[in-house]
Amino acid sequence: MLHLAGHHNGPRPAADSSIWTAPTVWAALAGLLWLAGDGARDALAFSRPLIAQGEWWRLATCNFVHLGGWHLLLDVLGLLLWAWLCRVRVGVAGWLLRTICLALGVGLGLYLFVPGVVGYVGLSGMIYGLLALDLGRDAIVDRDGFAAFCVAAIVARVAWAMSAPTPAWERALIGGDVIGAAHVCGMVAGMLYTAVALGGQWFRHCRTGSHFRILGRNW
Repeated sequence: MLHLAGHHNGPRPAADSSIWTAPTVWAALAGLLWLAGDGARDALAFSRPLIAQGEWWRLATCNFVHLGGWHLLLDVLGLLLWAWLCRVRVGVAGWLLRTICLALGVGLGLYLFVPGVVGYVGLSGMIYGLLALDLGRDAIVDRDGFAAFCVAAIVARVAWAMSAPTPAWERALIGGDVIGAAHVCGMVAGMLYTAVALGGQWFRHCRTGSHFRILGRNW
C-alpha cells in the first residue's frame, strides 16, 4: 500500500510490534478454544435452532471457534495478511469496539438475513470485515489506489466464492463448506463501521474546524 494507514499517525513499518498485538490476541483466543476441543466448539458455534432457543451468545462466540487446525491456520494467515496490508494501530477501546461490532455483524447478519445458514464457525467473516473497514477507509479518505484495488479484488473473490460450491479439496482441508455469506456479512459490517466512524469524524471537523484528513481517531 502506498499510503499504509496514513490516518493512523503515519505509515508504520511491518516490524512495528503495535500492529500485530490485536490480531495476535484474536488468534490466541481462537487457538485456546481450538485446544479446548469439540466441547468448546459445540458450546460456542453458531447454531440457528439453539440461538432461537435463547443461546444468543453464539452470535458472537461463533467467530472464535473453528472446525479444525487447518481451518484455524487459514484464518490466522488471513489476520497476518490484514496486519501486513493495513498496518493499523488502534487503542484498546477501539479494538474492543471493533471486535464486538464485527462479531455481532457476522452473527446477526447470518441469523437475520441468511436463513439457509444453520451453522457457522470461524474468524474469516470478521477478517473480511477488518479488510473492508481499513482498506475502505484508505481508499475513500486517502485516495489510496492500492487500497481501492485490494477492495475490488476482495469483493471479486467473495462474489466468485459465492457463485460456486466449495471445492472438494478445500472442504476436505477445513472440514466443511466455506460460508461465503459470512464474508459478505463481515464486509457489510466493516463498511457500516467505517461509515459511522467517518460520519463522527466529519461532525468533529465541522465543530472544530480542523482539517478532516488530520483528525486523530481511536477506532
